[in-house]
Formats: sequence, C-alpha cells, structure tokens
Amino acid sequence: MKGYMMKVRHMNALLVEILMAVLFFALAAVVILELFTTGYSLSARADAMNRAVNHAQQISEQLYAAEDMAQALRQNGFDPAQESWQLEGEDYALQVRVSAEETAAGEMHTAQITILVEGEEAICLPCARYACGEVAQ
Repeated sequence: MKGYMMKVRHMNALLVEILMAVLFFALAAVVILELFTTGYSLSARADAMNRAVNHAQQISEQLYAAEDMAQALRQNGFDPAQESWQLEGEDYALQVRVSAEETAAGEMHTAQITILVEGEEAICLPCARYACGEVAQ
C-alpha cells in the first residue's frame, strides 16, 4: 500500500506541474495576442495617417497653383460645409478652411488643411498664395 500511495502522490505532483506549464503558456499566449492586436491597430492608424498626409499635401499643392481655390476643392470632391470644405475618406477626413485678405498690392489667399483621423484632429497643414494686383498711385 505504501508503494501505491507514493505512486499516486508522484502522479499528482506531475499533474500539478503539467497544469502549471499549461497555465503559463496560456497566459503567454494572451499577452502575445494582445501585443499583436495593438500592433495591428497602430499599424492601421499609421497607414491611414500616411495616406491622409499625402492627400493633404497634394491638395495643398493644387490650391497653391489654383486661381480659384473653391473650384479646385470642388474638382477634388470636397463638399462645402458651414465654414469649411469637407472630404470624407475611408478612415480619415480632410477639412479645408479658405480665406482671402485684400492688401494694397494684391490679395493673400490662405487655406488651412486639417486632417482628422478617427474623429480627432491629427495634423494641420497651412497653405498660402499671394496674388499680385495693380498698385494704385
């Protein structure tokens, strides 16, 4: 009987050791899975930000070259809103505020392109163009 009890105790200790190893690997798997999902979401956000910045730079260059900023924005798919122009992308949005200021020698056209990622303002890109006019003497 004594040999049987020793064998049972040894098997119980082995079972506890195996359960501890399984528990350790399960916890490690949960941590690794969490790291991968966080990394994936950060990568997706960075990809959206990269595409949004590239799009905003293209719009900025087109606005700088355009005679009529409103027409250039319409051609790029922007919709006029209350005080700005809006463009909704897949996972980002662009918002452009346009203003013009008369000066003695011409007109200063400015645009502020705001990138919204996940509803939060991420980057603001300014754009300005000076149109020379006739100087009164």
